[in-house]
Amino acid sequence: RRLATGANDSSVRIWDGATGRPQIELLGHSGVIISVDWSPDGSRLVTSATDGTAKVWEVGRTGGRELMSLSGQDTRSGLWAVFSPDGTHVIAGDAAITAAKVWDVSVSGDAEWGNVPTDFLAPVDVLLLPDEHVVAPIDRGSVAVYEVESGRRIRTIGPSGGAGGTVVHLAANGDGTRIATVRNFSSI
Repeated sequence: RRLATGANDSSVRIWDGATGRPQIELLGHSGVIISVDWSPDGSRLVTSATDGTAKVWEVGRTGGRELMSLSGQDTRSGLWAVFSPDGTHVIAGDAAITAAKVWDVSVSGDAEWGNVPTDFLAPVDVLLLPDEHVVAPIDRGSVAVYEVESGRRIRTIGPSGGAGGTVVHLAANGDGTRIATVRNFSSI
């Protein structure tokens, strides 16, 4: 019913999916918007930008309001952020460090919940699976699955077939049993 887009002018716009008309504009970032992701129930949106923050917004029929601002490291580099499958956590990767952070964004949340290592100087896309394991790119072509609470690496997946390129995008099916990766083969 609704689409969310991020722009170079630091704005996030919510559009009517049927008519294509703009409905809501969210302002609060001071950098280019990198990612937007709806919570599973469609009531909240997480946005991230080159200002080094991820913001959680409550989105109603006629407007939106910022609920939380989650800061990455002090690098002021870009963050990529997504909701967990149950909507209680946000996971974000920072382009300038070698870690991804997980925040509790439930009603009692707004605290960093975990931190896992990732590839350095790569666009860091990360996943939080339904079983609360984190998947993050490592070793310029592989991904690691971590247990968040202990920080222990459970397994490493890939690269498979051809030369290893940096993993720049991850996706999982609904139950978290399959993971897809997109690799960048240009030098970073």
